[in-house]
Amino acid sequence: MHLIEKLQDIRLGDDVGYSRTLPERMPIPLGVVMGMPQILSGAMSERWLAKEAGDIHWRMICNDLGVPSQAILDRSADRLYASFLRMRIVASGHLGEFGEGDALAVHPALSRFGDRRYFSETTFSKPEASVRVSMVSAFVARHTDNKGLARSAPLGMERARSPQHHVLPPLGQQYQQVKARALDGMALVSGPALVLGGHPFHWTEDSLFTLEHEVDPYCDLNGVGLLYFASYHRIADIGERAFFNAEAGAEVGQLGRGDDWALASVTCARDVFYYGNADAGERLTYVLRSREWLDGQRVATMATLLRNSDGVRIADLFTIKQLVRPSSAHAFHWLGKP
Repeated sequence: MHLIEKLQDIRLGDDVGYSRTLPERMPIPLGVVMGMPQILSGAMSERWLAKEAGDIHWRMICNDLGVPSQAILDRSADRLYASFLRMRIVASGHLGEFGEGDALAVHPALSRFGDRRYFSETTFSKPEASVRVSMVSAFVARHTDNKGLARSAPLGMERARSPQHHVLPPLGQQYQQVKARALDGMALVSGPALVLGGHPFHWTEDSLFTLEHEVDPYCDLNGVGLLYFASYHRIADIGERAFFNAEAGAEVGQLGRGDDWALASVTCARDVFYYGNADAGERLTYVLRSREWLDGQRVATMATLLRNSDGVRIADLFTIKQLVRPSSAHAFHWLGKP
């Protein structure tokens, strides 16, 4: 089947109708055929997935307000940007179930709370597998550098026609709970910090491993010079890879190509909580807080990103990955360690 035929066969489900009345100037993609830009190491690229879902989220906001991206301003005529507060990725299995040539349907939905927060859920699916990306964003203005972002409200909210929540949705409530614990040490609820992929994550401030990272303007920033939301988990993956490769290397000695953590594992679920930003050239520290091997050759990790210049915590990341190469050196740890 040709590319155009595959795209023509993709239709939006009847349960999601937000894109049917959107202005043509900001079209929302209803499908994608996976090629090299969408794939990394034989699986769906998580960074592409985040960028695509984030772009759809922003396009839907622009359409909801009825203005192009560059015209979203506040009462002081300051340019506003979407600052993501949370991104939650949950696959039906794992991202390795998606590959080249797969025709994916894209089902987007947008809603809002008050005049400052937007929520979206975008599902990428094929008959055998799906992945859902849930996002929360607020509007910010930049008055100084990337450490000086200020919350604001856009003009034109009276034109918004997306469904409105009268109570903060659970995705937003949980963000506030986790942020309070991360930044203020306040446990607003008892029990696990969150449940992801059926696994309860319990809060910890332990430090199992650390790695520094310099913010690279070529890879880490977006078009307006902010640390891109899709770069946070990429930076965390660099630290995670260093930890697991060092751990496996200490166990078996020389690692083979198939033992590289980047090739031996793939994401099942990820939950990123964003608290701050950073400038080009700033140094960040990745902190691995916890690592737990789960049934089915999966591993759950909690990690933090810190800004070295002032010690500010800019993100927490909760991740579940699948070991897709059971013969790799990492299997030793799944078989014998917590």
